[in-house]
Amino acid sequence: TEELKYYYPTSTLVTDRGIIYFWVARMVMMGLEIRNEVPFSNVYVHGTILDDLGRKMSKSLGNGIDPLLMIDQYGADAVRTSIIMLTVEGQDVKLNENRFEMGRNFINKVWNAARFAMMNLDPDGSSDTQITEDDYCFEDVWIISRLNSVTEVCTNSLEKYRFNEAIRTLYEFIWNDFCDWYLEIIKPRLYNTDNKESRMVAQKVLVSVLNDTLHLLHPFAPFMTEEIWQHLKSMVSQNSAISVDSMKNESLMICPWPEINTAKVDNKVLETMPLLQDLVRAVRNIRSNMNILNKTPLKAIISVRDNEIKTRLDSYHRFIVQMANLDGVEIGVELEKPESSASEVVNDIQIFVPLKGLIDKDAEKEKQREHLNKTNSHLEIVRKKLFNENFVKNAPAHIVNAERDKEAELLGQIIKIQNILEDLDKDN
Repeated sequence: TEELKYYYPTSTLVTDRGIIYFWVARMVMMGLEIRNEVPFSNVYVHGTILDDLGRKMSKSLGNGIDPLLMIDQYGADAVRTSIIMLTVEGQDVKLNENRFEMGRNFINKVWNAARFAMMNLDPDGSSDTQITEDDYCFEDVWIISRLNSVTEVCTNSLEKYRFNEAIRTLYEFIWNDFCDWYLEIIKPRLYNTDNKESRMVAQKVLVSVLNDTLHLLHPFAPFMTEEIWQHLKSMVSQNSAISVDSMKNESLMICPWPEINTAKVDNKVLETMPLLQDLVRAVRNIRSNMNILNKTPLKAIISVRDNEIKTRLDSYHRFIVQMANLDGVEIGVELEKPESSASEVVNDIQIFVPLKGLIDKDAEKEKQREHLNKTNSHLEIVRKKLFNENFVKNAPAHIVNAERDKEAELLGQIIKIQNILEDLDKDN
């Protein structure tokens, strides 16, 4: 029949490894016997969902998790993304209800980012306005380059059935690159209504990146992405300057998959951005370590080893000042550390932040010493457990490993506090 021709053979069978011989092999044999044709060309074998103790879920144990209840509590997209993020190819998944919070937090992050984007778009615009790649700022080129790299990884991962790899890549891109960095960088451009050209370029890139990101995320979170996309489409439909061609479709579900355009990947920008991010994090670390409020103005001094690096960093002066929330930054070759300043090192680049007049050194020393004593006490408790042979032999491996991780983390904290105290003790 026509219906049989349409549905047989199919492309992929998704199954648990427990029924490969009981069911999958028999389907292949029956298909060959009756139709002289295998019923599917690919078999995706996934792991088994276990409880958090590693036991199979069963009615007798009463350890099952009702997916309908989880969907009611967290949402369908949150449940889907959580399970996919937890599922590594072929491995069983230890699951408890709290693990769905990861997916819910991610879905909320995407929703809030999209909401922020749409609140800062102009629904009307002149069709005469032409935006080209020459109008892009550094951050625009960076996010487009990252998006194309992510599109390539996601596409390849999905083609190879590596769903966990695809969603993890998207998670990192959306949470870190798009939300934590790009949206923060372009806020002054979006808020500056006087510079309409820069604002419109930021809007154009924002719409384009958000649109493609929703496409990539759609297989994992179809309901939320469709809802956002429809709102976005409606909002920019009257502004040809910032709209994109794929929004002419009726639904996100039938839009073409984003194309991989390696010509839009600027490797120089991709190499530069991590360095700038590390420099910004270094200043933020100093601010955090010294308990300096974010609204308190700071000045940073960046000492590099040669003029080539200085010239390179000078080009990104605006980025460093804005993202590190600085009053100003001085970049120079082999600069000396000022008196009463804190320091960090990033790839042989030294960052100094003068602290004179910003903190009470004696009070801060006392705070840090108290913190050091508490951390040392905590380390002693952890080490008592690890030095106890009975604990190491008899405790479950994951608990022992957790204590070892705690030990390493506490040692790192102690070194960090000691470095802060050294900075506070030195005047030069």
